[in-house]
Parts: sequence; C-alpha cells; structure tokens
Amino acid sequence: MSPRKVIQRMGNIFQKYGKARGIKSVRFQKAREAWIASIFSLGYSQITKKAYWIQENKDPKEDPDIFVYSYRDPIEPGEIGVVKEIQTIEVFEYPIYAQLELSEHIKYKLKNKFYHPETISICYIQRPKEVLKLIDVINGLIDLQTEVREVWLLLTLDELPESNFMIARVYMRGTKYPDMLLSYKGDYAELCKINQPDFLQDSRGSRMEKRVNITPSGKTAIVPLPEDLLK
Repeated sequence: MSPRKVIQRMGNIFQKYGKARGIKSVRFQKAREAWIASIFSLGYSQITKKAYWIQENKDPKEDPDIFVYSYRDPIEPGEIGVVKEIQTIEVFEYPIYAQLELSEHIKYKLKNKFYHPETISICYIQRPKEVLKLIDVINGLIDLQTEVREVWLLLTLDELPESNFMIARVYMRGTKYPDMLLSYKGDYAELCKINQPDFLQDSRGSRMEKRVNITPSGKTAIVPLPEDLLK
C-alpha cells in the first residue's frame, strides 16, 4: 500500500475509536506500526527523492515489522528491467509511561534482538510536550550494541498525532559520532497529498496500469544509504 493509504486507514481508526485509544491500544499495534512506518517513509522520501510502498509482515511473530519497497531503473552491471529495492523496518514506541530516559529506552528495546544488518529502527515518541535534545540522544547511543543499521526518531510537533512531524537519525552502526545526522520536518497533511498509486503489483512483462514491469532478469536488492547523504 502507499503511505497515504495506510495513513487513511489509521485515520479511520482515530475517527471510530478516538485518537487516544488508537495511539495506546494494543489492539491497533500492527496498524499503528504501519502508520508510523508510513509517516517515516513520507519524510524519508523527501531526503532520498524516492517513492515508497508499505507492506506489513504477515507473520506477527517474525521480524521485521514492515517491509518498505521502492523501484528504480537498472544501474548496475547485469541488471535488466525494473529493480525492486526492499528496506526492512522495525518499529517501537516511547510511551508517556516509560520510566527510562530515551537513549536508555532505545538500548533496552534493541537489546539482544536479531535483525537483518540493513534494518532501520524507528522509535515513535508518544510525548508531544516533551522537549528533546537530539545531541543528548546521539551521545547516549554512542555505545549502543545492536544489529540494526540505523535508529531514527519520529515525533509530532504538536499534541495531536495527525500533525506536523519530524524524523531524525540519531544512530548509524559503525559510526562513533553521527556527524552525518539527517532530519526532516514535514507537513503531515501536505505530504499525504503526494500523488502515487495506492497499490502496486509486481508482474513480469506486464504494462497494466498501476503495475511495475519486472522482467525475469530483475532482482531484489537491499536499499543502500545514498552515498551523497553520507557527506
């Protein structure tokens, strides 16, 4: 699904059950994880200049929580046809009742967990009134022991969940101090207007509307971080 479609689904949950219940209830955890990944993807797309689609993991007992897809033209030797790139996403939350300081909470949530080495972990901050100093979080995660590639924060800039938001990378594996910090502040409503198909279906040799043409020689690749973003 497109991020917009996932966000619309969560909007229906907010409308029917209320925002407080939608944000806190375990009943809506999987829908909320997809919603968090979708907001992140909308912001991340403004950094990478790519379009993303969301797929929830059908097995709730397996990691990752979310698969994020993008498509590109062949650029490497041997590639033929459209290449489907996959980014694995793991989502967790920093609720208002959490007792640990944020960096310690992140360490606790990722401790002794096994992930694909290219996984991005997103921590959704459920504390709209709390003032965070990103440099404190970054410094607190210098000694983080984890298999994920990156840790990002997602926080709303107003008290309502459907409001302007910010994403910020606070950890990248293998880097002692992330001087390559990336962040983006987004307008929730405006980014939801981004025009992209709500659904995509891989096909081979097909040029049907809203389908991506994947040739038999196409391949799946893990999304690398663009080199220019590391400079």
